[in-house]
Amino acid sequence: MGDNNSDSDYDAEEEMDQFKKVVQDYLQLESEIKRLNEGISVRRKKKKELCATLLAFIQENDIPYLNLEGDYQGKRLACKTSETKTSLKAEDFKIVLEENLKDEDMINKLYECVLQKRVVKTKHNIAISRPKKEKVSEKLANAITNSVIAPDNMDYLDN
Repeated sequence: MGDNNSDSDYDAEEEMDQFKKVVQDYLQLESEIKRLNEGISVRRKKKKELCATLLAFIQENDIPYLNLEGDYQGKRLACKTSETKTSLKAEDFKIVLEENLKDEDMINKLYECVLQKRVVKTKHNIAISRPKKEKVSEKLANAITNSVIAPDNMDYLDN
């Protein structure tokens, strides 16, 4: 029976060691990703500046494309234009309804139906964060609700 207890203690200790290793690995990866993202950010900024220069030159000189060499052999660098539309916002939808319908009740009913059709996605993740600082009002509320009880010889303070 004593062996069974020591086995469970050993298992719990081993499990805790494994957990600590996972936390260390996680923090190591988080640090590496942060450094890599900083490097990517610098490169994206430089690429954006170079893109603006290339785009201006290509447009000013009416160049349809550039043939590339080296690692990009057989490929072209060209100015590409695309258009995107913003997503439809619920408020925009309500404005359209108000402009086209006269019945205020019907407008509100349709608007509520659209809002209810929105899909809510829940995602759980692990994140590193700083503890939030407690606001002064919360500190005062905690001080009031967690008031100190006076010692027996000072009962008169409780009244």
